[in-house]
Amino acid sequence: KAIRLYCRGIADAILEGKAQSLQEVVQAAQAAEEKQAATAAE
Repeated sequence: KAIRLYCRGIADAILEGKAQSLQEVVQAAQAAEEKQAATAAE
């Protein structure tokens, strides 16, 4: 049972890290689009 809890904790941490990394990529892409739109509007 302890091994199962340990593995579940590791898996949750990995999934959280992937989700956070993906969110950072999305935010960077949105920032780039906004910057490009602002430059095009000038």
